[in-house]
Amino acid sequence: MENAFLYSNVAQDDKESIRKIFMALTKMISQEPSNLNSPIDYFNYLLSIERGVLAARADAASLIRMRVGGCDCYGIDKFITLVDFPSVGLEGDTVDVSAFFAGYDSDKVITGTINGKPFETSEGGMVKHKIIIPKNKSELKLKGTLTIVNKSSVPNTEEWKKTIQILQPNK
Repeated sequence: MENAFLYSNVAQDDKESIRKIFMALTKMISQEPSNLNSPIDYFNYLLSIERGVLAARADAASLIRMRVGGCDCYGIDKFITLVDFPSVGLEGDTVDVSAFFAGYDSDKVITGTINGKPFETSEGGMVKHKIIIPKNKSELKLKGTLTIVNKSSVPNTEEWKKTIQILQPNK
């Protein structure tokens, strides 16, 4: 199956769902019971295969709906406002201010890394970490990941980067 993924254009976050569907079908079909003594037993066995195939079809249809935006993959029950703007400005300058809502599932824990280390705390839909600004540098480059799982427990990880400009005090 991994070779098939290598030569396909399957989205990375779909691979785990497809793998689960494939494994369920393979397990179900490869285990023909030995106690099929009557036509009714065999009929019941075929019905169980049909139920498994229908469940796999429903999972596949759900995966397709996720791809076209009709998905209920992430539960959003809380919102926070995020406002971003420069922390330093000069008199008379124009600054850009961006504001938006971020929705999150308060039942799911957001995890992440910052420069290779895990964030210290996760609360209220955000992960937090304190950083000591180094001396004698003009900027601090930060990068990391944020991960949340969807309703099917499939993790979704995104990378991020940010640079902090460091001001030097007057001596």
